[in-house]
Amino acid sequence: MTTLFNPCGWNIGSGLNLDNSLNLTVANFQTTTTYTPVLRNAGIPPTTLTYTTQFGIYNQVGDTVTFSAQIKVNTFVLGAGNGDLVFVLPPVAAGAFAVAGLTSVQIEGCTLNSGCIHLDGIITSGETTMFISQNISGSAAINLPLSALSSGAVITVSGTYFVS
Repeated sequence: MTTLFNPCGWNIGSGLNLDNSLNLTVANFQTTTTYTPVLRNAGIPPTTLTYTTQFGIYNQVGDTVTFSAQIKVNTFVLGAGNGDLVFVLPPVAAGAFAVAGLTSVQIEGCTLNSGCIHLDGIITSGETTMFISQNISGSAAINLPLSALSSGAVITVSGTYFVS
């Protein structure tokens, strides 16, 4: 039996119909699902990347996916690795447009550019990946490079994206 978030205590049975304009049925809902997030890069992979913690959850309601995830890096050796750091999202591809501003990104133990005033997640259209964008005071935003990562780094992300 599917359990729905129902703060009002409504008995919705097989569906909820409001003024014949909205019909929500149990088939439109999925329960919260766990997944294992990983870090990738758009280039040559690092020599070593291991994790202490990898935890993610997501919920899909219709065309909307809401997620939260955390990765704690155990060991990182860059070696010949290069390219932008990529955070892998739940296994539900984003819709036909890239999304920015519907995410929260918190990072500890990474080297950010000077002048970085905040971070955004840029979700790639048609993919299950997110670039971490550094918004630089007085400059254009740039993606966080793989070289910014270090052993012991913690990356926590959450957000919402649309699948169509």
